[in-house]
Amino acid sequence: MGSLGAGFLLGCSEKRGSTPSRASGSQYMGDFAAPALQRVRCAFIGVGARGPGHARQIAEIEGTEIVAISDLYEDLAKKSAAECAEKGRGQRQDHSGNR
Repeated sequence: MGSLGAGFLLGCSEKRGSTPSRASGSQYMGDFAAPALQRVRCAFIGVGARGPGHARQIAEIEGTEIVAISDLYEDLAKKSAAECAEKGRGQRQDHSGNR
């Protein structure tokens, strides 16, 4: 084994699968559960390549509201907003961003 590989292995203090140490006073959050939200509001910045697909998928989920869509190119933002309003199945889809 090269010296770089040996140095890397010796430098690893945590064993695979072990729980990392926590700072004093910290609390384990693995069992945390927040109350259910009635509505999840989302905003999208950049709808050039993959963004429009993500925005449409989110618009189709019941209980979501897309509150803003932004892009450097206004035509892309308007097109994505129109597609989300169509996919939103009558859910409130306010894309104005004026909040």
